[in-house]
Amino acid sequence: MPQTPVAATRASAPAESLLAGQGRRPFAIAAETATELLRGPVSSESGLGIGLYQVARHAEVSGFSLSLAHNADGKVSFVLSGALKPAAESSAAA
Repeated sequence: MPQTPVAATRASAPAESLLAGQGRRPFAIAAETATELLRGPVSSESGLGIGLYQVARHAEVSGFSLSLAHNADGKVSFVLSGALKPAAESSAAA
């Protein structure tokens, strides 16, 4: 089955404000943080640092993977990849 791309946006705020934090320009994730970001909780000044880790684990147990696609100032994005299962196959596995 072909992979189906998934895109997510937050309609309540402009895309650049998702990572900007209080009006600052979006910034790249530090290299040392990026390597650990989806493997476990990461210290954060503005939160617990567990959100992306939780999403990555949930994706994994659902047969998908989450990865860092772009990591540059002004453009940090993630890709959720994997094949969607037909509804009958999904409910039979449950």
